Amino acid sequence: ANATLCDIEGDKRGYFYLFGGEYFDGISNIFLDDLLRYDPAKREWKKFLTAPRPGARCAHSCVSYKQSIYVFGGEMEAGEQYHHYRDLWKFDTNTMKWTEIVAKNPPSARSGHSTFVWKNYMIVFGGFFEALRETKWYNDVNVFNLQTEEWMDVPQSRLTVKPEPRSACNIALFGTDKIIIHGGFSKMKSVNASSETKVHSDAWVLNLAPLLQQNPPTWERWMSSSKGISSTTPNGRAGTASASYKSRMVVFGGVVDTEQQ
Repeated sequence: ANATLCDIEGDKRGYFYLFGGEYFDGISNIFLDDLLRYDPAKREWKKFLTAPRPGARCAHSCVSYKQSIYVFGGEMEAGEQYHHYRDLWKFDTNTMKWTEIVAKNPPSARSGHSTFVWKNYMIVFGGFFEALRETKWYNDVNVFNLQTEEWMDVPQSRLTVKPEPRSACNIALFGTDKIIIHGGFSKMKSVNASSETKVHSDAWVLNLAPLLQQNPPTWERWMSSSKGISSTTPNGRAGTASASYKSRMVVFGGVVDTEQQ
């Protein structure tokens, strides 16, 4: 569960790369650090355990750019505590080797974030961080330049109208220079310090064109949270899978949690 599956655009071999994830063996959660390549022509898997490589993790992100895949963030359970990552790794599918990219000012440690590649930029949105006494959800936008391999400085004003903090949301390309952010999950602290879960049903457009002038991307509300749960929407669930297809966002699956006293 919570692994990533990524392909390489334009690769005629059609390989898919599966990295990380977790599974429950009946006693404890097992976290994985292996990379597996699937060949759809031969219908076979091949495992790569080269060193160095990213540490075992789940709920990370993985995108592809040219002939490489990029893994950022994620989490791993250690005892009763979670360790959240903020490292960035690049896997070259030609040399079949991992390289850690050490760049200044990376995003804070997180998991459950959404990531998208537009032109030569990797866009990272949201996610959460959990420690023994602290849990945070994020709504920041971080941008990594895949050509220069640097995190860009794109601060946004605190007065900017933007989505509420969340993780596990849908993301898809809209037009040629925009992405859609929809749904997601977060926890809100109430007056008595208890937490209340929230599954988001709003949608936002993130305009990416300003990045070409080294300016921060801008937000625009596209659909309010008044859209309720119905058989014709994916609202009411979180952790769905989403992908862009022509002029549509295709959404599948998800989780519905019911809390009982």
